[in-house]
Amino acid sequence: MIVGIAFLLAVPAAGWAMHSWLQDFASRAPVEPWVFFLAGGLMGLIVLVTISSRAIAAALANPIEAVRGE
Repeated sequence: MIVGIAFLLAVPAAGWAMHSWLQDFASRAPVEPWVFFLAGGLMGLIVLVTISSRAIAAALANPIEAVRGE
């Protein structure tokens, strides 16, 4: 949820910054919306893989080892 909120805040800021930066060039390229959706999808995939790997590692961990260390 936090990543989604960060994405929603970053998209307008990044769009404005890219538009302002590209105005200075003689040959301008339009900023396509699919670029932002692709970045958001890749970000979501990275978050999903990271959280899933941590959850699997926690599920497979031996709880006796954690208690024995304390």
